[in-house]
Amino acid sequence: MRYGICTGLENARLLKETGYDYIELNASKTLQLTDREIQDGQALLRDLDLRAESWNVLFPKTINIVDGSFSEQDLQQLDEKIFSMIEGFGGKIAVFGSGKARNCPGRADFGIYYRRLLSVVRLTGKVAAQHGVEIVIEPLSRAETNMINTLEEGAILAADARMDNVSLLCDYYHVMKNADSLEYLRMVKPLKHIHIAASDGRRYPLGREGEQYEMLFAGLREIGYEGRMSIEGKTDNIEKDAPEALKLLRGLEKEADKAQA
Repeated sequence: MRYGICTGLENARLLKETGYDYIELNASKTLQLTDREIQDGQALLRDLDLRAESWNVLFPKTINIVDGSFSEQDLQQLDEKIFSMIEGFGGKIAVFGSGKARNCPGRADFGIYYRRLLSVVRLTGKVAAQHGVEIVIEPLSRAETNMINTLEEGAILAADARMDNVSLLCDYYHVMKNADSLEYLRMVKPLKHIHIAASDGRRYPLGREGEQYEMLFAGLREIGYEGRMSIEGKTDNIEKDAPEALKLLRGLEKEADKAQA
């Protein structure tokens, strides 16, 4: 597998020196940079030979893309800006998370909001395809959103979209937070991206105690997953934690390979 970290451009050199394969950037934050800052970021990654292969937080928490307050025209324009930028960085995967932006208001007709969400996914997927980018639906914990929480729900949304460039992400932290089961990895296909953080505190994965990392890697190996895995968590010392986390993840992968052989 290929390993990266969800972080900012300021940590790109550290990731390269530590041995990570790519960096995962925040689309909403990066879009707020000036044109010159974006160009400088692209130049930095080229010089480091480190690509921003994946992106998260497509939509800021200041908007709601399913309650009717954000028009289709506004969404189209925002999508164009986002995916033009991602393409400029050579990005390939865009994570459709953005829990607050897709939240269904209380006591609303869930079916109506689901159909709106599906329309947003289809429009976003269409624009993304024009820029060579694949969308991965991210099921989130119930503490962050009330729409698309489990792997099964994410798989249904991706299937309903009926688009070649729309698939599914598994976030280990959210699976654990929801008391969901990693067994569903064997049933939800296609799976195209992984996020990981410790279930206790959403911090960098540094130790195995109290975690189900072995089950995660065993499930991924069983379904033949060879894609990317991004650390999306908290750290107080990225210089110390980044190499330690990478060592753990690569060790888990080797163990899963050995067990499968």
